[in-house]
Amino acid sequence: METGNSGPKRSVSFSSSMRQPSFARSKSLGKVLHFDDQSGPIGSAGSYSKQPLIARSPSMSRPSIIRKMSMRKGDRTSMGLNSRDSAAAAVHMADKALAAFVIIQAALKRSPRLQRYSQRQDLNERMPDFQVKMGFGLHIGWAIEGAIGSNFKIDASYLSPNVNMASRLEAATKQFGTSILLSEDFVAMLSPRVRLRVRQIDRVTVKGSAKPMGLFTYDVSLDKVAAPMTEPSVRMPAGLMLPDRTADTAQAETFSAQVYNDEFAEHPDLKVTWAVDAAFIERFAEGYTAYETGEWARARFILEETQASRRDVKGEPVKDGPSTALLNFMTDKGFQAPPGWKGWRELTEK
Repeated sequence: METGNSGPKRSVSFSSSMRQPSFARSKSLGKVLHFDDQSGPIGSAGSYSKQPLIARSPSMSRPSIIRKMSMRKGDRTSMGLNSRDSAAAAVHMADKALAAFVIIQAALKRSPRLQRYSQRQDLNERMPDFQVKMGFGLHIGWAIEGAIGSNFKIDASYLSPNVNMASRLEAATKQFGTSILLSEDFVAMLSPRVRLRVRQIDRVTVKGSAKPMGLFTYDVSLDKVAAPMTEPSVRMPAGLMLPDRTADTAQAETFSAQVYNDEFAEHPDLKVTWAVDAAFIERFAEGYTAYETGEWARARFILEETQASRRDVKGEPVKDGPSTALLNFMTDKGFQAPPGWKGWRELTEK
């Protein structure tokens, strides 16, 4: 644990985890609001609204999450920020965290450097048509921030079951065929306009937790993001080094030099990468509600529809991953809800 003049530091974090390419080790990340004996959370004034019905109400409201995180024994939030200020800061951070992970995916596709890297001869010999992709899990909760290690090696890290939960969500993206998974507590922190873009896709318990948790996703399609102009038939020789990225390159790949008043409405990548629309989300919600309440015959009918209804920019069918995941689970049960079905299941795969 980090120590100093102000004593041990505790933090409130938006925990997130990213799935790195298969040859790299996964690391958990945190976007942190600090709380200690001398300071309060950094934020700005604002307000919040109740969650829209279409997003299905999470078990904890936004105010209760903020109280749970900030009112820990020994912590004070006393720099003139009231609960409304804290809520505004949390909403701002939650929206930005989700936006960042969508933008990162677009930048991965747009990057000439990664495009050249994916054409390395040695990689394609081992993994034909190699591509760099990432998955993300977003959760919210407290964390202890500090330096961990010895006199020989020290790493800054975050210790918390909430960080572990973000990692579990990231790992589960592969099961649901989606690049982003959000916990219901994280979704409760999103602004109402952003919450309209997410959909609940399951309710599960994960390893290490007995409490059922709603899973949500933000659907991303990169079809309208232009790939760099390179010759796909040219393979880079094994071991060839790539030039370092510059700040200008990074800004060009993410449009990060521009200031946006409403990022989800104005950012070029966020405008073109949302993969579904409100009608699809509403129809899927009908199927999910039938699944959750044990009406699996109706759930099957609707989810088979949503599984096949999506199209890419060329009009080709795109199989919906969350619909497929629920259908596979119900298939294993013969499309009969188990006795005592309570609307959630254990997520056993990693």
